[in-house]
Amino acid sequence: MIQQALKRLAVRGPSRWPVVSVYVNTCPVGTAMTTYRPFLKKRLAEELKLWKPRSPEHESLTVDIGRVQHYLDYDLKEDTRATAVFACYGDGDLFDAVQVPVEFPEQRASVGPLPALYPLLRIADRNQCAAVLVSDTQFARLFVVELGAIGIRREVRSVPLHKSKQAGEGDPSHAHSRVEESWRRHARQAIQSLEELVRDAGASWILIGGDEVIVPELKSALSPALAERLLGHFAWDIRIPEVDLARAVDLEVRKLEAAHRVARAGELVASAPHEGALLGIGPVTDALLAGRVRELYLSDGLASAPTAWACRTCRSFGPGEPIAACPVCGRGELQAVPLREELSAQALAHGAEVRFIEAGSVPEFDARDGVGALTRYS
Repeated sequence: MIQQALKRLAVRGPSRWPVVSVYVNTCPVGTAMTTYRPFLKKRLAEELKLWKPRSPEHESLTVDIGRVQHYLDYDLKEDTRATAVFACYGDGDLFDAVQVPVEFPEQRASVGPLPALYPLLRIADRNQCAAVLVSDTQFARLFVVELGAIGIRREVRSVPLHKSKQAGEGDPSHAHSRVEESWRRHARQAIQSLEELVRDAGASWILIGGDEVIVPELKSALSPALAERLLGHFAWDIRIPEVDLARAVDLEVRKLEAAHRVARAGELVASAPHEGALLGIGPVTDALLAGRVRELYLSDGLASAPTAWACRTCRSFGPGEPIAACPVCGRGELQAVPLREELSAQALAHGAEVRFIEAGSVPEFDARDGVGALTRYS
Protein backbone atom coordinates (compact mmCIF):
# COMPACT_ATOMS: atom_id res chain seq x y z
CA MET A 1 0.00 0.00 0.00
CA ILE A 2 2.86 2.38 0.74
CA GLN A 3 4.49 1.81 -2.64
CA GLN A 4 1.17 2.14 -4.45
CA ALA A 5 0.44 5.46 -2.76
CA LEU A 6 3.94 6.75 -3.51
CA LYS A 7 3.62 5.92 -7.20
CA ARG A 8 0.18 7.52 -7.46
CA LEU A 9 1.49 10.72 -5.91
CA ALA A 10 4.80 10.80 -7.78
CA VAL A 11 3.26 10.81 -11.26
CA ARG A 12 1.15 13.90 -10.58
CA GLY A 13 3.89 16.50 -11.02
CA PRO A 14 3.89 20.02 -9.52
CA SER A 15 0.58 21.84 -9.12
CA ARG A 16 -0.33 25.53 -9.10
CA TRP A 17 -2.75 24.68 -6.29
CA PRO A 18 -1.61 24.25 -2.68
CA VAL A 19 -0.89 20.59 -1.92
CA VAL A 20 -1.15 19.63 1.75
CA SER A 21 1.26 17.02 3.16
CA VAL A 22 0.78 15.89 6.75
CA TYR A 23 2.90 13.46 8.78
CA VAL A 24 1.67 12.88 12.34
CA ASN A 25 2.17 10.24 15.01
CA THR A 26 -1.35 9.20 15.91
CA CYS A 27 -0.76 6.60 18.62
CA PRO A 28 -1.91 7.68 22.11
CA VAL A 29 0.84 8.32 24.67
CA GLY A 30 0.11 5.98 27.59
CA THR A 31 -3.45 6.59 28.71
CA ALA A 32 -3.44 10.14 27.32
CA MET A 33 -5.01 11.30 24.10
CA THR A 34 -2.97 11.61 20.94
CA THR A 35 -0.72 14.68 21.00
CA TYR A 36 -0.61 15.63 17.32
CA ARG A 37 -3.79 17.76 17.32
CA PRO A 38 -2.36 21.01 18.79
CA PHE A 39 0.68 20.78 16.52
CA LEU A 40 -1.40 20.11 13.41
CA LYS A 41 -3.96 22.82 14.13
CA LYS A 42 -1.21 25.43 14.62
CA ARG A 43 0.80 24.45 11.54
CA LEU A 44 -2.15 24.33 9.15
CA ALA A 45 -3.45 27.67 10.45
CA GLU A 46 -0.02 29.17 9.74
CA GLU A 47 -0.06 27.81 6.19
CA LEU A 48 -3.60 29.07 5.56
CA LYS A 49 -2.61 32.65 6.50
CA LEU A 50 -0.10 32.71 3.65
CA TRP A 51 -2.89 32.66 1.05
CA LYS A 52 -5.15 35.55 0.11
CA PRO A 53 -8.54 35.18 1.85
CA ARG A 54 -11.40 34.03 -0.39
CA SER A 55 -9.00 33.28 -3.24
CA PRO A 56 -9.52 29.94 -5.04
CA GLU A 57 -6.30 28.64 -3.50
CA HIS A 58 -7.40 29.71 -0.01
CA GLU A 59 -10.75 27.98 -0.47
CA SER A 60 -9.08 24.78 -1.73
CA LEU A 61 -6.74 24.73 1.25
CA THR A 62 -9.62 25.32 3.66
CA VAL A 63 -11.46 22.31 2.26
CA ASP A 64 -8.32 20.18 2.52
CA ILE A 65 -7.69 21.12 6.15
CA GLY A 66 -11.20 20.00 7.04
CA ARG A 67 -10.82 16.74 5.12
CA VAL A 68 -7.49 15.94 6.76
CA GLN A 69 -8.87 16.56 10.25
CA HIS A 70 -11.99 14.47 9.56
CA TYR A 71 -9.89 11.56 8.30
CA LEU A 72 -7.63 11.61 11.35
CA ASP A 73 -10.64 11.80 13.68
CA TYR A 74 -12.69 8.96 12.19
CA ASP A 75 -10.72 6.68 9.86
CA LEU A 76 -7.68 5.44 11.79
CA LYS A 77 -7.21 1.74 12.54
CA GLU A 78 -6.44 0.44 16.02
CA ASP A 79 -2.89 -0.68 15.19
CA THR A 80 -1.92 2.57 13.44
CA ARG A 81 0.93 4.48 15.05
CA ALA A 82 1.47 7.15 12.38
CA THR A 83 -0.37 8.54 9.38
CA ALA A 84 0.59 10.44 6.24
CA VAL A 85 -2.15 12.40 4.46
CA PHE A 86 -1.98 14.27 1.15
CA ALA A 87 -4.72 16.52 -0.20
CA CYS A 88 -5.37 19.08 -2.93
CA TYR A 89 -9.04 19.76 -3.57
CA GLY A 90 -8.35 22.27 -6.34
CA ASP A 91 -6.24 19.89 -8.43
CA GLY A 92 -8.36 16.87 -9.29
CA ASP A 93 -9.72 16.45 -5.76
CA LEU A 94 -6.54 14.71 -4.59
CA PHE A 95 -6.85 12.88 -1.30
CA ASP A 96 -4.53 10.04 -0.34
CA ALA A 97 -3.57 8.60 3.04
CA VAL A 98 -1.25 5.91 4.38
CA GLN A 99 -1.36 4.43 7.88
CA VAL A 100 1.75 2.70 9.24
CA PRO A 101 2.57 0.72 12.41
CA VAL A 102 5.72 2.74 13.21
CA GLU A 103 6.17 6.36 14.22
CA PHE A 104 7.77 9.04 12.07
CA PRO A 105 11.02 10.54 13.44
CA GLU A 106 9.30 13.93 13.45
CA GLN A 107 5.84 15.31 12.79
CA ARG A 108 5.43 17.77 9.97
CA ALA A 109 2.76 19.57 7.96
CA SER A 110 3.59 21.51 4.82
CA VAL A 111 1.96 23.08 1.78
CA GLY A 112 3.67 23.27 -1.60
CA PRO A 113 3.41 22.45 -5.31
CA LEU A 114 4.32 18.79 -4.73
CA PRO A 115 3.29 16.18 -2.18
CA ALA A 116 6.16 15.91 0.32
CA LEU A 117 7.07 12.25 -0.14
CA TYR A 118 10.50 12.09 1.49
CA PRO A 119 9.42 10.90 4.99
CA LEU A 120 7.16 8.25 3.47
CA LEU A 121 9.96 7.13 1.18
CA ARG A 122 12.12 6.55 4.25
CA ILE A 123 9.40 4.33 5.71
CA ALA A 124 9.00 2.50 2.39
CA ASP A 125 12.72 1.81 2.29
CA ARG A 126 12.38 0.03 5.65
CA ASN A 127 9.33 -1.85 4.44
CA GLN A 128 11.09 -5.02 3.32
CA CYS A 129 8.49 -7.74 3.70
CA ALA A 130 9.68 -10.91 5.46
CA ALA A 131 7.95 -14.29 5.61
CA VAL A 132 8.59 -16.17 8.85
CA LEU A 133 8.16 -19.84 9.73
CA VAL A 134 8.40 -21.05 13.34
CA SER A 135 7.88 -24.78 13.80
CA ASP A 136 8.23 -27.83 15.99
CA THR A 137 7.79 -31.38 14.74
CA GLN A 138 3.98 -31.23 14.48
CA PHE A 139 2.90 -27.59 14.47
CA ALA A 140 4.04 -24.60 12.42
CA ARG A 141 3.21 -20.90 12.71
CA LEU A 142 3.68 -18.66 9.67
CA PHE A 143 3.74 -14.86 9.58
CA VAL A 144 4.37 -11.92 7.33
CA VAL A 145 6.29 -9.14 9.12
CA GLU A 146 6.47 -5.59 7.76
CA LEU A 147 7.79 -2.56 9.62
CA GLY A 148 8.05 -4.53 12.83
CA ALA A 149 4.38 -5.57 12.76
CA ILE A 150 2.67 -8.84 11.83
CA GLY A 151 0.25 -8.55 8.94
CA ILE A 152 -0.63 -12.17 8.04
CA ARG A 153 -0.90 -15.29 10.21
CA ARG A 154 -1.24 -18.91 9.14
CA GLU A 155 -0.85 -22.33 10.77
CA VAL A 156 0.04 -25.86 9.73
CA ARG A 157 -0.89 -28.82 11.95
CA SER A 158 0.34 -32.28 11.02
CA VAL A 159 -1.55 -35.46 11.84
CA PRO A 160 -0.16 -36.94 15.10
CA LEU A 161 1.86 -40.14 14.72
CA HIS A 162 -0.06 -43.08 16.23
CA LYS A 163 1.50 -46.29 17.40
CA SER A 164 1.14 -48.99 14.75
CA LYS A 165 -0.16 -52.47 15.61
CA GLN A 166 1.23 -54.17 12.51
CA ALA A 167 3.51 -57.12 12.99
CA GLY A 168 7.20 -56.37 13.23
CA GLU A 169 6.71 -52.68 13.91
CA GLY A 170 7.62 -52.95 17.57
CA ASP A 171 11.27 -52.77 16.50
CA PRO A 172 12.79 -49.53 17.97
CA SER A 173 14.71 -48.79 14.78
CA HIS A 174 11.54 -49.05 12.72
CA ALA A 175 9.68 -46.80 15.16
CA HIS A 176 12.44 -44.21 14.98
CA SER A 177 12.35 -44.33 11.19
CA ARG A 178 8.61 -43.69 11.22
CA VAL A 179 9.11 -40.71 13.55
CA GLU A 180 11.78 -39.21 11.32
CA GLU A 181 9.58 -39.65 8.25
CA SER A 182 6.73 -37.86 10.04
CA TRP A 183 9.11 -34.95 10.77
CA ARG A 184 10.11 -34.77 7.09
CA ARG A 185 6.46 -34.86 6.00
CA HIS A 186 5.60 -32.07 8.38
CA ALA A 187 8.59 -30.02 7.19
CA ARG A 188 7.51 -30.41 3.55
CA GLN A 189 3.97 -29.30 4.39
CA ALA A 190 5.24 -26.31 6.35
CA ILE A 191 7.61 -25.24 3.58
CA GLN A 192 4.85 -25.61 0.99
CA SER A 193 2.73 -23.23 3.03
CA LEU A 194 5.71 -20.91 3.35
CA GLU A 195 6.12 -20.84 -0.42
CA GLU A 196 2.47 -19.92 -0.83
CA LEU A 197 2.85 -17.17 1.77
CA VAL A 198 5.95 -15.75 0.06
CA ARG A 199 4.10 -15.68 -3.25
CA ASP A 200 0.96 -14.11 -1.81
CA ALA A 201 2.79 -11.43 0.19
CA GLY A 202 5.67 -10.75 -2.20
CA ALA A 203 8.15 -11.32 0.60
CA SER A 204 11.77 -10.31 0.00
CA TRP A 205 13.25 -12.38 2.84
CA ILE A 206 12.59 -15.64 4.66
CA LEU A 207 13.42 -16.47 8.27
CA ILE A 208 13.05 -19.92 9.84
CA GLY A 209 12.87 -20.71 13.52
CA GLY A 210 12.68 -23.91 15.53
CA ASP A 211 14.68 -26.42 17.52
CA GLU A 212 17.71 -28.40 16.37
CA VAL A 213 15.51 -31.34 15.31
CA ILE A 214 13.16 -29.63 12.86
CA VAL A 215 15.31 -26.79 11.43
CA PRO A 216 17.54 -29.12 9.30
CA GLU A 217 14.41 -30.77 7.87
CA LEU A 218 12.90 -27.37 7.05
CA LYS A 219 16.07 -26.17 5.33
CA SER A 220 16.41 -29.34 3.27
CA ALA A 221 12.80 -28.94 2.05
CA LEU A 222 13.44 -25.42 0.68
CA SER A 223 13.39 -25.02 -3.08
CA PRO A 224 16.45 -23.30 -4.65
CA ALA A 225 14.40 -20.14 -5.29
CA LEU A 226 13.27 -20.03 -1.68
CA ALA A 227 16.74 -20.81 -0.34
CA GLU A 228 18.09 -17.70 -2.09
CA ARG A 229 15.80 -15.54 0.08
CA LEU A 230 16.72 -17.26 3.35
CA LEU A 231 18.06 -14.61 5.71
CA GLY A 232 18.84 -17.11 8.44
CA HIS A 233 17.56 -19.70 10.89
CA PHE A 234 17.03 -19.08 14.60
CA ALA A 235 16.38 -21.07 17.76
CA TRP A 236 12.91 -19.62 18.32
CA ASP A 237 10.49 -21.56 20.47
CA ILE A 238 7.16 -22.40 18.85
CA ARG A 239 5.48 -20.44 21.66
CA ILE A 240 7.40 -17.21 21.10
CA PRO A 241 5.09 -14.19 21.61
CA GLU A 242 4.18 -12.40 18.40
CA VAL A 243 5.49 -9.05 19.60
CA ASP A 244 8.91 -10.56 20.40
CA LEU A 245 9.02 -12.37 17.07
CA ALA A 246 8.12 -9.25 15.08
CA ARG A 247 10.77 -7.21 16.89
CA ALA A 248 13.45 -9.86 16.29
CA VAL A 249 12.58 -10.20 12.61
CA ASP A 250 12.57 -6.44 12.06
CA LEU A 251 16.00 -6.15 13.68
CA GLU A 252 17.50 -8.89 11.50
CA VAL A 253 16.01 -7.50 8.28
CA ARG A 254 17.14 -3.95 9.02
CA LYS A 255 20.71 -5.09 9.77
CA LEU A 256 20.90 -7.02 6.51
CA GLU A 257 19.33 -4.24 4.45
CA ALA A 258 21.68 -1.60 5.93
CA ALA A 259 24.72 -3.73 5.11
CA HIS A 260 23.38 -4.32 1.59
CA ARG A 261 22.96 -0.58 0.98
CA VAL A 262 26.46 0.25 2.27
CA ALA A 263 27.88 -2.39 -0.04
CA ARG A 264 25.90 -1.03 -2.99
CA ALA A 265 27.09 2.54 -2.30
CA GLY A 266 30.65 1.24 -2.25
CA GLU A 267 30.08 -0.44 -5.61
CA LEU A 268 28.72 2.81 -7.04
CA VAL A 269 31.81 4.71 -5.91
CA ALA A 270 34.11 2.04 -7.37
CA SER A 271 32.27 1.70 -10.70
CA ALA A 272 30.97 5.17 -11.61
CA PRO A 273 30.79 6.52 -14.22
CA HIS A 274 30.93 3.15 -15.94
CA GLU A 275 29.03 -0.16 -15.92
CA GLY A 276 25.67 1.53 -15.47
CA ALA A 277 26.71 3.33 -12.27
CA LEU A 278 26.34 7.10 -11.85
CA LEU A 279 27.30 9.54 -9.09
CA GLY A 280 26.43 13.20 -8.60
CA ILE A 281 23.36 15.37 -9.07
CA GLY A 282 24.08 16.27 -12.70
CA PRO A 283 24.58 12.76 -14.16
CA VAL A 284 21.73 11.29 -12.13
CA THR A 285 19.37 14.11 -13.20
CA ASP A 286 20.18 13.45 -16.87
CA ALA A 287 19.54 9.73 -16.41
CA LEU A 288 16.23 10.38 -14.65
CA LEU A 289 15.06 12.65 -17.46
CA ALA A 290 15.92 9.91 -19.96
CA GLY A 291 14.01 7.31 -17.93
CA ARG A 292 17.15 5.22 -17.49
CA VAL A 293 17.38 4.94 -13.70
CA ARG A 294 16.71 1.50 -12.23
CA GLU A 295 17.68 2.26 -8.62
CA LEU A 296 18.19 5.70 -7.06
CA TYR A 297 20.44 6.00 -3.99
CA LEU A 298 20.30 9.03 -1.69
CA SER A 299 22.39 9.80 1.37
CA ASP A 300 20.60 10.56 4.61
CA GLY A 301 22.87 13.58 4.70
CA LEU A 302 21.33 15.09 1.55
CA ALA A 303 19.86 18.32 2.90
CA SER A 304 16.34 19.49 2.19
CA ALA A 305 17.55 23.01 1.32
CA PRO A 306 18.92 22.51 -2.25
CA THR A 307 16.23 23.53 -4.71
CA ALA A 308 15.24 22.48 -8.18
CA TRP A 309 12.78 23.67 -10.78
CA ALA A 310 10.04 21.52 -12.27
CA CYS A 311 7.84 22.16 -15.31
CA ARG A 312 4.11 21.66 -14.79
CA THR A 313 3.60 21.15 -18.53
CA CYS A 314 6.16 18.55 -19.60
CA ARG A 315 7.43 17.30 -16.21
CA SER A 316 11.03 18.22 -17.00
CA PHE A 317 13.20 19.39 -14.10
CA GLY A 318 16.69 20.53 -13.21
CA PRO A 319 18.77 21.55 -10.19
CA GLY A 320 18.93 25.18 -9.13
CA GLU A 321 16.48 28.07 -9.03
CA PRO A 322 13.65 28.28 -11.61
CA ILE A 323 14.68 29.67 -14.99
CA ALA A 324 12.65 31.86 -17.34
CA ALA A 325 11.28 29.07 -19.49
CA CYS A 326 11.44 25.30 -19.67
CA PRO A 327 14.32 24.25 -21.96
CA VAL A 328 12.28 21.27 -23.18
CA CYS A 329 8.81 22.65 -23.97
CA GLY A 330 9.60 26.38 -23.91
CA ARG A 331 6.78 27.28 -21.54
CA GLY A 332 7.08 29.31 -18.37
CA GLU A 333 5.16 26.88 -16.17
CA LEU A 334 8.08 26.39 -13.79
CA GLN A 335 7.99 26.08 -10.03
CA ALA A 336 10.63 25.82 -7.32
CA VAL A 337 10.61 22.40 -5.66
CA PRO A 338 12.92 20.65 -3.15
CA LEU A 339 15.63 18.82 -5.08
CA ARG A 340 15.52 15.59 -3.08
CA GLU A 341 11.72 15.46 -3.41
CA GLU A 342 11.90 15.90 -7.18
CA LEU A 343 14.70 13.35 -7.59
CA SER A 344 12.63 10.82 -5.66
CA ALA A 345 9.38 11.62 -7.47
CA GLN A 346 11.02 11.34 -10.89
CA ALA A 347 12.51 7.97 -9.95
CA LEU A 348 9.18 6.63 -8.69
CA ALA A 349 7.31 7.95 -11.73
CA HIS A 350 9.63 5.93 -13.98
CA GLY A 351 9.32 2.75 -11.94
CA ALA A 352 12.70 2.98 -10.21
CA GLU A 353 13.43 1.97 -6.62
CA VAL A 354 14.56 4.61 -4.12
CA ARG A 355 17.10 3.54 -1.49
CA PHE A 356 18.81 5.44 1.33
CA ILE A 357 22.41 5.24 2.55
CA GLU A 358 23.22 6.14 6.14
CA ALA A 359 25.12 9.43 6.21
CA GLY A 360 28.82 8.90 6.86
CA SER A 361 28.78 5.14 6.22
CA VAL A 362 30.41 5.66 2.80
CA PRO A 363 32.23 9.04 2.90
CA GLU A 364 33.13 8.89 -0.80
CA PHE A 365 29.44 8.62 -1.66
CA ASP A 366 28.56 11.64 0.50
CA ALA A 367 31.36 13.60 -1.16
CA ARG A 368 29.74 13.05 -4.58
CA ASP A 369 26.57 14.96 -3.60
CA GLY A 370 25.15 11.93 -1.78
CA VAL A 371 23.30 10.99 -4.97
CA GLY A 372 23.86 7.89 -7.08
CA ALA A 373 22.02 5.59 -9.45
CA LEU A 374 22.14 2.30 -11.23
CA THR A 375 20.80 2.53 -14.77
CA ARG A 376 18.80 0.11 -16.87
CA TYR A 377 21.52 0.15 -19.50
CA SER A 378 25.01 1.63 -19.78
